[in-house]
Amino acid sequence: MEDTALNYIIAIIKSETFWTAIGSIGTIITLYYIYRQIANARNVTSYEFLRKEDDRFKSEEMECYRINLSMILLLTPDNYKNIDENAPCVLSYFEDLGLMLKKGLASDYFIWTFNCYYVIHYWKATEKFIEWLRKEDNDPTWYSEFEYLYYKMLKYEKKMTKKKLIDIVPNKEKVEKFLKEELHVKLRPFVISDIDSVIEIEKSSFNETDAYQLSRFEELYKQHPKGFIVAEILGQVIGYIIGYVSDEVGEIDSIAIDERYRHFGIARKLVQTILNDFKQKGIKKFSLEVRTTNESAILFHKSMGFEVEKVYNNYYDDGADAYLMTLNFE
Repeated sequence: MEDTALNYIIAIIKSETFWTAIGSIGTIITLYYIYRQIANARNVTSYEFLRKEDDRFKSEEMECYRINLSMILLLTPDNYKNIDENAPCVLSYFEDLGLMLKKGLASDYFIWTFNCYYVIHYWKATEKFIEWLRKEDNDPTWYSEFEYLYYKMLKYEKKMTKKKLIDIVPNKEKVEKFLKEELHVKLRPFVISDIDSVIEIEKSSFNETDAYQLSRFEELYKQHPKGFIVAEILGQVIGYIIGYVSDEVGEIDSIAIDERYRHFGIARKLVQTILNDFKQKGIKKFSLEVRTTNESAILFHKSMGFEVEKVYNNYYDDGADAYLMTLNFE
């Protein structure tokens, strides 16, 4: 029995068919190895290319374009001609990514990893503008690569996250929040070199009676340096807030935003920062004063949780009354 099996094996080994099959298997293994090498090299190349593109997207130059476009979309979303003057540098970036994806120069996985969030939100933010542009020029191909990229990212996001499209596509409120994030507002402690910008904002925000003078800012900074915070965009101071603790109450002394940058949520960000600082110090009550006639400021502070506690008669130098507004945190 054993001799028969051995003879059978020897016969197979000696056969031409056996060695042909072995050669074919070896060829297949070699080809697969080469394929994997090429695929890996292509992925590395794609990754490195997208890393460079990501650096381009995050560059200071592109940041300026993104900020300008976001401001215009927030302030005048229906002024398509104005958008058209500021959109190309940002949207052409997504055009390039879409073309790379379509030509197979980059994988959908890598683009999804680096850019999905921005692709989806920028498309929704500029979708109506692109529709207008296509009609205006009678050219349906405007930003077609960007559109291709958008739908590919939707599909891939759905695949990777198992979410429904309704949960992936941002609504108007989410797009607005995204555009405010794109302003890249930075908060930092006030320094003396900021004083000219702060005074300029102060003069444009308050009447001559209410506006603080240089001496008042210098005094507040000297007494409460950690409570003097400025907001800046691209190194330009566009707002400030001053807060401090007095008798276990967190007092917001003053806040102002450059009129060009209002309605972007910057004041809310400043107030929330001061409140968080107060809370970390164990403070549970916060207060501020505001003119009884300043309806916009009153509504804003109410939206932050403050309520009118009482009226101070003749509070201001011109004899105007003020509301004391307070917020209790438990």
